[in-house]
Amino acid sequence: MILIDGDMLVYRVGFACDDEPARVATETLDNYLSQIVLDLSDHYASSIVYLTGKGNFRDEVAVTQPYKAGRSEKRKPVHKKLLRDFMVSEWNAEVVNGMEADDAIAIKATELDHKAIICSLDKDFRQVPCPMYDYTKKVLTAVKKDDAMRWLYKQALMGDRVDNIPGIYGVGPKKADKIIDPCTTEWECYSTCLAHYWDNELDEDRLLESLNLLYLLRSHDDKYEKPSEV
Repeated sequence: MILIDGDMLVYRVGFACDDEPARVATETLDNYLSQIVLDLSDHYASSIVYLTGKGNFRDEVAVTQPYKAGRSEKRKPVHKKLLRDFMVSEWNAEVVNGMEADDAIAIKATELDHKAIICSLDKDFRQVPCPMYDYTKKVLTAVKKDDAMRWLYKQALMGDRVDNIPGIYGVGPKKADKIIDPCTTEWECYSTCLAHYWDNELDEDRLLESLNLLYLLRSHDDKYEKPSEV
C-alpha cells in the first residue's frame, strides 16, 4: 500500500501556489498525488493520504520546552484549508486526531508488516523499516531494520529544531552517525545516548522526554519504551 504524508504536500503545493487561484492550487495538488500513485503503481495499487487533525499527545509530554513552539506564528499557505478539504473530499484522506499523520502512517506500515511505501520527505520516517519514496527526486530508498532502530537515537542526540525538541549542543548528523553507528543493539544505542547526555550535564529524564517526543507510534496504544539490558 502507498502511504502518503498529506501534511507535507499541503505546504509544498500550498506555498508554490500562493499567488495562484484556487483552481490551480487544487489541480496542482491533484497532479502531485496522481503522479505519486502512478510512479508506484508497479508496487501497489492502493493508497491512503493522511492528514494531522486536532490535538497531539506530545503537547503533554514536552516539559523542557513547548512542542513545536512558534509554529502558530509562522506564515501558512494561502490555500491551506482548501487543499486539506480537497484531499478529504477527492482523495478520501484520513484526518487523525490526538497524534500526527506521521504516527498514523507508521502505525499502518506496522500493521502491514512494512509491506508498504511511505511517500514523504520527512526524515522522521527513517525510524520505520519501510521503503521511502522521495517524489521530488523520484527515488525509492530501502530502510533497513537496524538503521531504523539507530535513527531514533541519532535524533535524540541531534534534537529537532523544526519541532522544538532539544538535543545535545554541537551534535549534528555526522557526529550522531559516528556515535551511534557502532551500536548493534537498542540497549547499546540507548546507553550510548545516555552517556553523552550525562557528559553534557543532562539527565535521563531529559533523554526520555526527547525519545518520547521523537518516537513514531507503531500502534494506537503505543509509546516509547526504554529498552532492557540484554
